[in-house]
Amino acid sequence: MINFQNIQSWAYYIKYLMICFIILSLQLLPMKIVHQEVLWPNLIYLITVAWLVRKPSHLPVILILFVHIISDILLLMPLGLWSALSLMGYEFLRWRSLSQGRLKLGQELLLINIVLILLTFVQIGIEFIFKIKSPPIGMILLQLTFSLLIYPIVIFVLHSILRVRHSERSETVTRVKSMENI
Repeated sequence: MINFQNIQSWAYYIKYLMICFIILSLQLLPMKIVHQEVLWPNLIYLITVAWLVRKPSHLPVILILFVHIISDILLLMPLGLWSALSLMGYEFLRWRSLSQGRLKLGQELLLINIVLILLTFVQIGIEFIFKIKSPPIGMILLQLTFSLLIYPIVIFVLHSILRVRHSERSETVTRVKSMENI
């Protein structure tokens, strides 16, 4: 017998992959403004965070890691650095969502902003220590600012258009228990 919850999970996986690869495709388009490359807001991070806050059990770590490694390769970023840092942030946010439940919008914005700022500065520090070539600090801070400002729009798109809404507490608990049995 076909399990409806399994089909629904696969639909979420495919939806997430499609969104991320559309974002990656757009980021690969050659766009220049005043002879400088544009640093896009970190949309894949924002989509993943918003998804994990709403449906923490519907996004497996391996899928997130796959998308981030492909993103690092295609965007010519240090392989695995942002993937590892963001994965730590994702798992913290997943744990927070599963253990303490739903956040109010202001609390969610504050938490996500703090995590993104912390991860960005850790990345800058690691790149400085190991002398990894990176964009100027001003561009990174501009990208960080755009990412922080765009997060409410990402929430709106996920909620209204893609129908990724907060899980009911009982749904999340039963989904996590079924994942533990695997």
